[in-house]
Order: sequence, then C-alpha cells, then structure tokens
Amino acid sequence: MAQTAVHGYEVFSMYGFSIEYPDTWEVELNPKADRAAGDVVFKTLHHRIFLTWGPLEQAKSKYGSVDKHAEVGLEKVRKGGDVRRMEMLERGKTYLNGHKAVFSRFKVTLAVGLFAMRNAYRELLSVHSHCEETGKFFVLYESAEGLGSLTGRETTFQRMKDSFKCH
Repeated sequence: MAQTAVHGYEVFSMYGFSIEYPDTWEVELNPKADRAAGDVVFKTLHHRIFLTWGPLEQAKSKYGSVDKHAEVGLEKVRKGGDVRRMEMLERGKTYLNGHKAVFSRFKVTLAVGLFAMRNAYRELLSVHSHCEETGKFFVLYESAEGLGSLTGRETTFQRMKDSFKCH
C-alpha cells in the first residue's frame, strides 16, 4: 500500500490512484472500501485529511456537475446536527491531476459539551473532482480543530493535493 518517498512523505497507492502523505501520520482505510467506492483518512493529533472516491456516474446523476457536487457537500456540513454556524472563507476553481476541481475553505462553530453549552471550532478545506478516465469522483478534504488551526498546515494539504494521481 505505501512506499517511501522523499522529504518526510510516503506514497499511498491503491486501486489505480496514489497520494503522498506525511510519513509520521497514521493511515486508516475504511474496511468497507473497495475499488468502486470508499475512503481513507490520513491523521495526526487534531488534524485529519480524508480521501473519498466513488462512481462518477452516480455523482453525475445525483449532482450533475462537480460544482453542484461541491455545493451539496458543503450543505451537508452546514446541516450537521452540531453545527451552529458555518462561514465560507474562500471558494474557487482549481485542478486535481489536471481535472477541473472546486476548492473550498470554511470554518464551522460546533456545539459541544454537556447540553451543548460550549463552542468548538473546526477549519476545513475541500477539493471535489470528477475523473472521466477512471470513471470516479474524488473528494480530498481536511479537518483541523481550533481557530487558525490550518494556518501553516495548508502546505500539507497542498502537497497532498498536488501529489494526487487518479490515473
């Protein structure tokens, strides 16, 4: 599954796609994942980067476009039971392995604790992409706890995004 790369990163590769991740992080594959659909999480304390994949036909029939796919994904976060507030910080076009993709950066305020009396904060980044060559959609997203938690960590997400190969 993983092979060593250079400069503190390893290559995770399966089902025809690959991505570099920090070699000090843990990797956890969803046990239900298979070639058609699944997800894997790369994680360290208070910081997670997820890679999800699935059938492109299913995404196209459900959402139509990668833009709508990203929009619906954000709406799911917004409607989360513990989400008090969501603020979009940045949204735009990017590329993932040469494919048009949608980039989003946002923060959420969560209700936590006994009777949801306290707030917790989480910053998130996401990139949604559709790959015609493999017939799959891919979503790469990052979640870190605390305000300003992604400051300085964007380089890890960017490195993983830039290293991703879907075919």
